[in-house]
Amino acid sequence: MRLLAILSLTVSACLPFGDRLTRVLDRAGVVDLTYPLDERSPSPPNPRGGPFTLESLSTLEGDGILTQRYCTPADLGTHLTAPRLLDRGQPSVAALPPRGLYGPAFVLDLRERASKDPDALLTRTDVTAFERRIGRKIPRRALVFLRTGWGSRARDLASYRNQDAQGRLRFPGFSAEAARFLVRERAVTALGIDTLSVDRGVAATREVQRILSAAGRYGLTNLAQLDLLPEVGAFVLVAPVKIARASAGQARVLAFVPK
Repeated sequence: MRLLAILSLTVSACLPFGDRLTRVLDRAGVVDLTYPLDERSPSPPNPRGGPFTLESLSTLEGDGILTQRYCTPADLGTHLTAPRLLDRGQPSVAALPPRGLYGPAFVLDLRERASKDPDALLTRTDVTAFERRIGRKIPRRALVFLRTGWGSRARDLASYRNQDAQGRLRFPGFSAEAARFLVRERAVTALGIDTLSVDRGVAATREVQRILSAAGRYGLTNLAQLDLLPEVGAFVLVAPVKIARASAGQARVLAFVPK
């Protein structure tokens, strides 16, 4: 069996790079971390953005071709928030370096705490405890995702936004100290979460997003199916719509998970 494995690796090494990479990815499971973009997509209560709309410009029946036009706020559904969101001197969505759009994923779990406290925060202590448990530091260029369990609410906007009597959104997020530690001391590429924002809902300021923007990093919000990812071992590819000068935009986010 060992000889067969060696022969397989030898043959694989002789293949062109694209073939080798395709074989590696084909041996993995694929988890789509993206919600379909439609009228029910997760979105903040932002009347300025308007709803998602999709209309036909021509039809198969009448014109022999189906063409369509859609309109959407940039922060609706699974999307990327670029560093430009809070810092004019930082990259827009289109200006993000391609090498920052993929990397290993590390998934921290806040579901138990968030089920009891909608304002729960991931702390720096949580991160270092996670590292001790997995036996390694989170590496440079990693994408760090926070699994809060909020994805189970995603198709019920009222529950997902979870507004209180004062109109405040109530959902969990990263603490500023955890974000600062991950960005400055672990040099991660991005933070992602299964809620409307990397900052918790009741945050008075976008402090976590400001930390990301100042460091030239981006955030991923409204991620789907985080419950299907292992804590360690997945590889993630982020494909945002390349909109010039945009501070945010929808993204397809795929995770390749070892079987």
